[in-house]
Amino acid sequence: MNLREFEGLMEELEELREDSEEYPIIVEGPRDVKSLRCLGVDGKFFQISTAPFYEVVERITHDYSDVILFTDADRAGQRLAKKLRSYFSQRGIRIKEKYRLNLLSRLDTHQVENLFKRFYKIEKQFYKF
Repeated sequence: MNLREFEGLMEELEELREDSEEYPIIVEGPRDVKSLRCLGVDGKFFQISTAPFYEVVERITHDYSDVILFTDADRAGQRLAKKLRSYFSQRGIRIKEKYRLNLLSRLDTHQVENLFKRFYKIEKQFYKF
């Protein structure tokens, strides 16, 4: 990753931080929350693994009209994302997936829980601590 790409990554993280103040973030589990919080994302998180699926999504649809979807890019995460897209679109909930798709790809990982480690490793290339 060159400096220009790193700056683009930083801008996208800042956009995610700002959007997370307004929209809830759906993740798979607690390690995903920890990784995103380490990246400075302080919004409201919903963990699909902590309660029955329909209980979590019903709570979200009751209180929000937009969500940020941040599931893993592995097979299980893709299936879950597809299920959530279907469920939310039927209820008129708008889904923001650009962060999930872009950040996982840019940081070359399939798991949300690895985002902070990958970011830190790249950041060290540009900032000597």
